[in-house]
Amino acid sequence: DDLDVTTFTQRFADLAKDASEPLYAAGLNDSEIRIVYHLDMRYHGQGHEIEVTLPHGADISALAGLFRAEYEAIHGAALLEAPLVITTWKVEVSAAPPEFITPSPTGGIEVAAKGRRRAYFKGGYLDTPIYDRYSLGVDAVISGPALIEERESTAVIGPDDIVQMDKFGNLIAEISEIVEIGGAS
Repeated sequence: DDLDVTTFTQRFADLAKDASEPLYAAGLNDSEIRIVYHLDMRYHGQGHEIEVTLPHGADISALAGLFRAEYEAIHGAALLEAPLVITTWKVEVSAAPPEFITPSPTGGIEVAAKGRRRAYFKGGYLDTPIYDRYSLGVDAVISGPALIEERESTAVIGPDDIVQMDKFGNLIAEISEIVEIGGAS
């Protein structure tokens, strides 16, 4: 009874702003973000709360009716005269998952070839082809030695190793020899 429209609206606005910040930081805009408001509510004197989801655009005037409808759906009846208590304010912020970009169904190693350089492997330096990972197609097969470059890292393929791009863009390597590092056995 002591909750006013301004406090109600401001509390949800503050929570939504805080919860949305990571999505805005990731480059999303308002049209890509979905916000749902929930309240845990109960009758005064009861110890068990019921979660009430507020429909988009609902305001404080709808609260009592939404709570009583939810209470009646769960318990079969609603106490119409008891005061209501909000115990928890919740904001659920979500966005569609990012689009998964799969590799092109075509794009053999000749398309992805971008040069050569000398690279050190066990036994010495070898003239090594370099490939652009983003240009490799599904089922592209590369025999080592090779360097497969992308923005985040470079896959180093040994002289007798073979790597294949699967349908999800994973590089599946067949390693010919396990090289121990640091003399451990």
